[in-house]
Amino acid sequence: MNRESRRVGFKTIFDLLKQKRTHLTLGVVFTLMPLGAGVILLSVFTMIDSDVPKVDYEQVNKNGQSTPATITKIVEQQNVTINDQHPSIISYKYSNGDKDIETQYRVLDPDKIRTLNVGDTIEVKYLSDSSIIPGLERFEFPIGFFLRILTPLLVIGLALLIFLYLRVRNEIDLYRRGEVRDAEIVSMTHTRGLPISGIGQGITVHYRYDTTRGQSILGESFTNDYSLLNSKKQGDLVKIFVSGDDESKSCLISKLDEVRNNWKIE
Repeated sequence: MNRESRRVGFKTIFDLLKQKRTHLTLGVVFTLMPLGAGVILLSVFTMIDSDVPKVDYEQVNKNGQSTPATITKIVEQQNVTINDQHPSIISYKYSNGDKDIETQYRVLDPDKIRTLNVGDTIEVKYLSDSSIIPGLERFEFPIGFFLRILTPLLVIGLALLIFLYLRVRNEIDLYRRGEVRDAEIVSMTHTRGLPISGIGQGITVHYRYDTTRGQSILGESFTNDYSLLNSKKQGDLVKIFVSGDDESKSCLISKLDEVRNNWKIE
């Protein structure tokens, strides 16, 4: 018996995964979509949030000191819309002991913003180098909200890919440790795959082989080795891998995989 472990390359494993086109397509889409969207949103929010310093509103409101400040600029961010409203960045300056500080504060409260003007004196609270405008809670982009939406999609995608791998794991194990046997071709059927990508495209081969106890088994295997259509016909012999633990489990040995993985099947 030939039970030594064989090398199985990534391309061979990927071809096995492509045979399960529905699971592979959904797994890839549900994994890459939230990852891509998450990276884009994180980049955009990080870039936009860099316009104003970060501050812990509750901490400064609780422990900060009050001081008057003068508004130097009010800018409405027209390129950002939240519930049909635009956030505004208020620039103001105040004295922190012996030094003057000018900083920015983003808020989403159009009604209160309309009551403020450049040059107005307002009360702020500061703690160290951080400051807030009491009564105007700092607005931060809701990246946590988007992550709560994207994370379940990512979990679904990863679960589909894991389930897909578990489905092909037995065949990978056959490639690595299966016994080489002869089988007789019963039929070969061409299977169309998905358009453009070609995922799922290949040949379904039905074959018959005998177990060590003389039982005749009808097996089925999928391959993308199209040379079979030209080199083999019904009744010809092909090589298969058969599980030494359960002889009802088998798979076809394609010439493409044999050469690709240097199996040297005799």
